[in-house]
Amino acid sequence: MSTTDLTERRTMSDGRREEDRRMDRIERQMKEQASWLRSISETLNTLAVQEEKIRALSEEVARLRDQHHKELSTKINTIAEYQHTCPRAQIKWIWIFVAAPLWLMMIGAVWQIFTGIQT
Repeated sequence: MSTTDLTERRTMSDGRREEDRRMDRIERQMKEQASWLRSISETLNTLAVQEEKIRALSEEVARLRDQHHKELSTKINTIAEYQHTCPRAQIKWIWIFVAAPLWLMMIGAVWQIFTGIQT
């Protein structure tokens, strides 16, 4: 073998080694990218599950709110109907007859305190 042949073989061998190194580097990068893609895929799956749970909870909250609103409006209507049957005019007169003597008693008690203090 001539020195030229040996030099060519070394050059080819060096070129092949360089190519092998590049291929190894590319394979490592592809493995890293595959790992990143798996991680992204898992994150997206988690987000999809969480979004579904949030949607289901939002629907349940809306349903419960509507149910509570119906029950509350029924109770409010019952209270309003009961209040409409209340004899308001008669109650005004009852309060006058109850409140007036109470006020007179309080005024008399205050008067007694002041006149008792002065003597």
